[in-house]
Amino acid sequence: IKIVNTALEIVTILTEHTSMVSVICDYSKDHFASASHDYLIKVWNKNTYECIATLSVEEKGCYTSLSYLDENLLL
Repeated sequence: IKIVNTALEIVTILTEHTSMVSVICDYSKDHFASASHDYLIKVWNKNTYECIATLSVEEKGCYTSLSYLDENLLL
């Protein structure tokens, strides 16, 4: 995942996924989530770009959608 600023300059590259990222969901003022073909959903801190949680998805498949219910629930 490449993080770019408004001038389209690369700020950082998040390399924790091992396969193509299919979706990113902005779900709170401090966090966003990503889903990948590596069957992982990752939650990131927007300020530090640190991966703060990883969910290994039991059902193998391609995830093309993430949504949030509130700042504590991701669907």
